[in-house]
Amino acid sequence: ALPDPLDALTAFQAAPERFDALVTDLSMPQLGGLELAGELLALRPELPVVLSSGYMTPENRAAATEQGVREVIPKPCALQDIADAVIRLVTAPTSTAAPR
Repeated sequence: ALPDPLDALTAFQAAPERFDALVTDLSMPQLGGLELAGELLALRPELPVVLSSGYMTPENRAAATEQGVREVIPKPCALQDIADAVIRLVTAPTSTAAPR
């Protein structure tokens, strides 16, 4: 787990094969979740991405879909909701399905 988005980006760029999924928040300092997802998906388009936010607008949801985010989870949510999403994505065939 890398709580700083810039650290996550640097670590991913150094070894993208070490990551099974990205779980990110929409709003983060220095680099937002959509931007982080876009950077990582540019390197590995099949990477499962889960985006969570307490402020998900229809525009943000559309942008997430366009970026390749495969699950969107509104806050508040339980940790189990995020875990279930990650499990679904890492065990499912690679898909470009719209986020839930």
